[in-house]
Parts: sequence; structure tokens; C-alpha cells
Amino acid sequence: MIKKLPLALIPVLLFVIFLSLFIFVPNGGDLISAKGDYYVGQGLSMLFVAFLLIDLGRFFINKKRRNPKLK
Repeated sequence: MIKKLPLALIPVLLFVIFLSLFIFVPNGGDLISAKGDYYVGQGLSMLFVAFLLIDLGRFFINKKRRNPKLK
């Protein structure tokens, strides 16, 4: 059986992509506005929390399936 990767890796990978975009911006140049930076950060953090909750739910469901004494 193939082990599934945690969904919480998606926002982390998106953060790395956005971070790499900002590394190559010339000095004094803006890739997006400060308000845009805020919204990107808020969106990534909400995605991370949502996917982390989904992963934790899947973890506890699988744990209960493997050990029926925990019910």
C-alpha cells in the first residue's frame, strides 16, 4: 500500500515558490504591493492550517482503524 504524503506540504511548497520569486526581484523593485504580500501570507497560512487539520483527522482515523481498542 502506498503511503500518502501529508497535504500540509502543499502550502509549504507554495511558500518556497513565492520565496524564490522574491529572491530574484531587483533591489528597490516590488513584485507585489504590501497589501498583496499580506493577502498571500494570509492565504498560505489558512491553507496550511486547513490542510494540517485534514492530515490530523486522517491520522487519527487511520490510527483507530488499526487499533480497534481505541474506540
